[in-house]
Amino acid sequence: MTDLDRWIWTCMNRGVWMSRYNVGDYIVHESSGVCQVVEISEMALSGRGSEKMYYSLEPVYQTGAQVITPVESKVRIRDVHTKDEMQKLMDSALDLPVVKEQNVRVDSASWSAKLPQAEQERLAEELIAKGGNINFIKWEAGSVLSETGRAMEHMASFDYGYKIAAVRDWLFEQSK
Repeated sequence: MTDLDRWIWTCMNRGVWMSRYNVGDYIVHESSGVCQVVEISEMALSGRGSEKMYYSLEPVYQTGAQVITPVESKVRIRDVHTKDEMQKLMDSALDLPVVKEQNVRVDSASWSAKLPQAEQERLAEELIAKGGNINFIKWEAGSVLSETGRAMEHMASFDYGYKIAAVRDWLFEQSK
């Protein structure tokens, strides 16, 4: 029996029929960003009897790092999408039923995270002044990564967003 046969048999007996991703695939992990799947194996991370199938991931922007996440996880990982696919998703936000039914207004702006802080404050205030219920700030590509390139762009973007007082204030004013 090959390793693949053993893995398929193990998955079938545990009710996990198929891994969504394969070794070599690229995915986006919720906190580690873009990662490559380097191994899929059974582990008992909580002791004997807790065996599950896990992905072993290598984050693209963190040299030498490793992430382990359950194969059956539906919230921690997602597919990698192109810039055009993500733009289409952002543009489709206006078509969401909740947006139409609740008369929700979505506004967005794009600028470099390397602009002076005062300029970012002004741009954020202009965006918020439009009165949107949902506001997106899209950082220009490459403007949120550190000079070393070791950070993950999607995580590094939080640092820039939360430094803008207008953004922080707007976020904390929100309620259901």
